[in-house]
Amino acid sequence: MGVVMFILVLTILGLSLFSLTGYEAQFMQQSTDNAESFQAAAGGLDRARFALARVGDLSSVKESLPLDGVVYAVARRGNDTTGTINWDDPNAPDIMIRVKAVQNGQTHFLEAMFNPSRARSLYKRLFSLSAVKPDSAGLSVIREDDAGENYSIQHNYWETWLYGECRQNDDNVPEMIFPFGQPFQYQGATLSLSPPGNVPTPDVNNFLNGHWATATEEDLPGGPKNFDLNAISSPDSVAFFRTTWTGGDWSLDSPFVSPHNNKWDPQITVHGTAIWMFDHGIRSEGTVKVSGSNNSNDLLVIVAKPGSDPGTLNSGDVASNFHRSLAGAGIALLGSITSTIPVILVSSGGVLLENRDLGLFANGDDKTSTTVDCLSVFAPYARVMGPDNDAGNPAYRLVFTRNATDPIDPRIDRLSDLGLLPNTAAGLKGKLGFVAGSWREVNETNPP
Repeated sequence: MGVVMFILVLTILGLSLFSLTGYEAQFMQQSTDNAESFQAAAGGLDRARFALARVGDLSSVKESLPLDGVVYAVARRGNDTTGTINWDDPNAPDIMIRVKAVQNGQTHFLEAMFNPSRARSLYKRLFSLSAVKPDSAGLSVIREDDAGENYSIQHNYWETWLYGECRQNDDNVPEMIFPFGQPFQYQGATLSLSPPGNVPTPDVNNFLNGHWATATEEDLPGGPKNFDLNAISSPDSVAFFRTTWTGGDWSLDSPFVSPHNNKWDPQITVHGTAIWMFDHGIRSEGTVKVSGSNNSNDLLVIVAKPGSDPGTLNSGDVASNFHRSLAGAGIALLGSITSTIPVILVSSGGVLLENRDLGLFANGDDKTSTTVDCLSVFAPYARVMGPDNDAGNPAYRLVFTRNATDPIDPRIDRLSDLGLLPNTAAGLKGKLGFVAGSWREVNETNPP
């Protein structure tokens, strides 16, 4: 009888523990579902925020739902839930994003406010440079004078004037950089160096693949290089041009002509926004001279893959030993560039803007003043060298400028929104800054 009672007590105790275990399992599952629902709603806020920054349309937050537990999402500016965002309006109202997520009956409804503004463009700096060591990283301003490696005079070095911002992914070699390095500082330049990082690799390959087939071929073999790039009649006054590689080291190569030492300076006239692509780089020994048609949309964009020039220096080229070869360069303007309209240079190789003395003229062929008042360079690295000025002539000077704000900026924003510049097709149109104190969990029975 005692054994029977003992077994009965154990049975009742086991059944009670089993029942309690099931209840705890249910409680644990409910807690897990509740946490997953909250995390899904929080993630849904971030996804909606990204969709708005990427597409710029309020209704984009609803696309592809339900997704990962999110069953509802809305972005509202005032009473508008379907319009486009004006990233450039400083008085634009905040945007409310509200997301609801459900996981096995557990629901969370989250809300936050965001302030829209235009994302900082790669093309609103003087230099955006992506390479890191041991590549030819960053910006190099080259010292060179008629005495060869004697840095005591450095005529070219002192006549290199750069105004604007340089952002790069690596530090420079200090003694090779002006105006960052010591002991050489010069009050004429106001180039600021941003903290290293956050410069993407120029996506030139995909950009050329997307636009090459429909571009207009531009090539003038032999003779002076005079190009007229007319985009006025194209949609949005944007036209694509290309120069296809047919052999040699470059898609387009404009050398001096020997034996008479005629100097061919390529002349480029732009009407509207001309985007000129090179599948094997561009090189010029003459000074590239760019002009426009007095249209507010006049803009030259050069996009180039690297050429294959090994970079052997001319015997008459007096040069420093710091990365002077052309190997790896995509845009090599060895007579520099001067322009009366904004210019953007993009390459997956290096960009060289140098007044080189190629030894073809008795008084030096690098005594040329070049100026671009609105220049942007986006590349792994860049090298700049001003003209020789051993006579102290103030006319011989290289001056490149990119102001923080410029009249061409709205045009840059428009091209970025259309995905017509490298690294903008998948980029963000704007940014949404979180409004402090606006995050909350919606708990109204019938929220507005």
